[in-house]
Amino acid sequence: MLRQSELGLVPSKEGYHAIKLEGCEFLLATTADGKLDLSDVYVQDDESGIYAQPDVSGGTIPESPQLYSEIEWREQFLGDVVYDKPPMILVKMVYLIHVAQHEPRRLDLTNVWILHAANRSIYKAVVDIRTETQDPAEMVLRIRRDGSLLVDHAQVMPTPDELILQEEFGHTEERPENIADPDNDLNDPIDAIEDDFDEPDVPAVDLA
Repeated sequence: MLRQSELGLVPSKEGYHAIKLEGCEFLLATTADGKLDLSDVYVQDDESGIYAQPDVSGGTIPESPQLYSEIEWREQFLGDVVYDKPPMILVKMVYLIHVAQHEPRRLDLTNVWILHAANRSIYKAVVDIRTETQDPAEMVLRIRRDGSLLVDHAQVMPTPDELILQEEFGHTEERPENIADPDNDLNDPIDAIEDDFDEPDVPAVDLA
């Protein structure tokens, strides 16, 4: 419902679900049982205070309100001592994942809408299906830093250690254990002897 204000016609927050992102706030019409109506959405710019209807793209808005699970994409701002800006967590995007079944709860990982802070828009995501399984318990939605979404089998999910190595060193061949030392040939007996003396054969605490 729209109401008149100094900024023109703006929606009353009653009956709307507010989702705060960096620099703006989305208002999505909601039903008494928590379903969201994506055909009735407004976005307010923090700086101007003006409400507008966001751009919608990527798919057809559902004809009736649906239940969604919300996932925030957050980025950490470490602060700026020079400009006296404190550290903060910035919500760049919110992923609305369709709840296909309420009890027992089951998500439709292929049906995802995104609220985007930077361009004040809402759009349906393209989800790359990389598994043949139809068992929801074995399906995992992966959200990549580049914005791409994948549905993978749970067994092929990388471990936290693998993700850290990939973030620090990139591809597998660039990882420390896979980088050959051109100056050290283990087949060379001289290099092999040098390796034997790389570490002291007595505990460090015994050294003067």
